[in-house]
Amino acid sequence: MVVPMYVTEISPPNFKGAYCVLNQLMMTLGILTVFVCGALLPHELTTYSPSNCKGVEIHTIGSNWRLVALIGAITSGVIIAVAAVLPESPIYHKRFGEEEQATSFINTYWGARESTARGPRAAGNLDTLLKGSRGGGDSGQSEFGYYDLLRHAPELYNPLVFALVLMVLQQWSGINAVNMYCAQIFQDVGLKNNDQAGMYIMAVQVFGVLLSVYLVERAGRLTLLCTSIIGMASTLLVMGVFFWEKDQGRNPPELALPATMVYMLSFAIGLGPIPWLVINEIFPDYARGTAGSVAVLVNWICTFLVTQFFQDMDAAMDSYGTFWFFMAMMVAGFVFVLINGDTIDLHASRIEDR
Repeated sequence: MVVPMYVTEISPPNFKGAYCVLNQLMMTLGILTVFVCGALLPHELTTYSPSNCKGVEIHTIGSNWRLVALIGAITSGVIIAVAAVLPESPIYHKRFGEEEQATSFINTYWGARESTARGPRAAGNLDTLLKGSRGGGDSGQSEFGYYDLLRHAPELYNPLVFALVLMVLQQWSGINAVNMYCAQIFQDVGLKNNDQAGMYIMAVQVFGVLLSVYLVERAGRLTLLCTSIIGMASTLLVMGVFFWEKDQGRNPPELALPATMVYMLSFAIGLGPIPWLVINEIFPDYARGTAGSVAVLVNWICTFLVTQFFQDMDAAMDSYGTFWFFMAMMVAGFVFVLINGDTIDLHASRIEDR
């Protein structure tokens, strides 16, 4: 939650979308790196004896997870060291009345061109650039809490509902179901190596997020969201048909693999990164932390529910029914986004002016 919010607060106004989506790009690159390490690092031989088969030894060859874990630990240490010297955002300085530090940040990190884009001096434009920050000299001001979020429902209701629905859609889009079936889909086309399958999937997602970084300020958030949902709904329909044909004992066309790739690409373009961007744009600064934490909580609750009950859903509805259920969720989400899409353009300054 904190990283997207921090990136949004330190980004120049014209590049907030692209900079925030870069966070998602780094995450997908990190996961891709793990799969690459698992595939390229020396594998290890594991020997174990089943408890119910005395005298029998089973030998397996798998990724050297110890080396992969070590690489992850070293990377985490570097991130902690860098995070310790990161500056506070200009919005943080403005909130506590530290206008000189906020101006210094803008001049240093945004550059003279950006800081003067809306006026002759950055200091004279703090109220414009950082509009929505509550405070202005009183470091002991009361914090905006969950009770305040309920009390300010008239101006925060629409953006809060929109953010929560996006978080629900992200987790109930079928992304976990597709991930769980990826190994089976790749094995059906002859690719038995799970590390390679993971590399291909993550490479597609990295490419999709790169497209999102390029398009988010050009095409807009709403366009990317709608395109993403349409692509995901279409491919979920195809994957449902594929597994339905298999259940009927027929030999379906090999459409599951390209459908999986298109699905992952569609998710990475829109429904993957855009919700995290939107929750940091549609709330005024004084409510962003509180409202954003509620949205993140809903996201993790949905993640738990999907993970906990996916196998039960799969057993009750079969594979094809599960995919079609998630397709129906995407169709409903598309209608909701179309009806309420103008909320994305309701920036914090407009909300606070109401």
